[in-house]
Amino acid sequence: YQLLAEAVSTDSDLLDIASHIEHLPRPNMLFGAVQFLLGPEDELAQFYGSRTENPVPPDAAFPLFRAFVLDHADRIIELGRTRFVQTNEVRRVAALLPTLMREADRLGEPVHLIEVGAAAGLNLCLDRFQYDFGGLEFGHSDVLLRVELEGDVDVPGRAPYVQRRVGIDRNPLDLNDPDDIRGLEALIWPEQVERRRRLRAAGRVRATVQVEMVRADAASAIGGALDRLPTAGPAIVFHAFTLNQFTDEQRERFDRALEAGSARRSVSRIGFEYWDGDDDWPEIRVGLTEPSLVPTMQAHPHGAWIRAM
Repeated sequence: YQLLAEAVSTDSDLLDIASHIEHLPRPNMLFGAVQFLLGPEDELAQFYGSRTENPVPPDAAFPLFRAFVLDHADRIIELGRTRFVQTNEVRRVAALLPTLMREADRLGEPVHLIEVGAAAGLNLCLDRFQYDFGGLEFGHSDVLLRVELEGDVDVPGRAPYVQRRVGIDRNPLDLNDPDDIRGLEALIWPEQVERRRRLRAAGRVRATVQVEMVRADAASAIGGALDRLPTAGPAIVFHAFTLNQFTDEQRERFDRALEAGSARRSVSRIGFEYWDGDDDWPEIRVGLTEPSLVPTMQAHPHGAWIRAM
């Protein structure tokens, strides 16, 4: 993708097609749409580790990529209008877990979990995964999440006890829908075999867990989601790489709804985001509304490491 992105950046025809993709980030949607459409019989597939076990070096990929995009321009633009960037990388919850467990201890367990931008709801199964924090392991699962530690990170020895699980997404994904599964896998870089395996394993876990999925934008739905929870138990609202798809007005409404909800029950919010354009790495922040969120650590975008702040 580095090679392809550099070539696309100077190609006016491909930039024009990308400019018609509605949902952001456009590069992810462009590359994801190509992979969604790409069949093993297409000549371009020889470069994709997701389509062949022995991909050839990428040096000669761009002419075939360019031709494929031009041939499928209408379909790519349509996918960019009807589908979203929903990577659902479950290793991100391992990066979130130290902060989330600290909040669960502070608020009291069991907790209700609400994920904003939940896609297929995989991250809401965080207590059903196995974790390895630099040699400290706990949990039993086919989903093993390994995270390297940098600095003095206070690592929990378990996941929280969970009551209700609610996922909010403008486009909830159904793991029984082949196109939705295909869409999730299309957003994984072609050569990242382990990520695809992890996604599939997490999907099998998700099939055993009850999750309420809400089709709505979070700014409109978060208040109602909080109110529908059973009276007993605090709520932890979390999101990862979601705010980049919010408008400024939606972020403000989301904050106001959380603040209003916190008057009726104990609520904590944990975000894993690039909070502004100057961030070198995404930060995990905790609190309630954006102006008062407190950074707890930096992390690799896909949760490969976490660093104390």
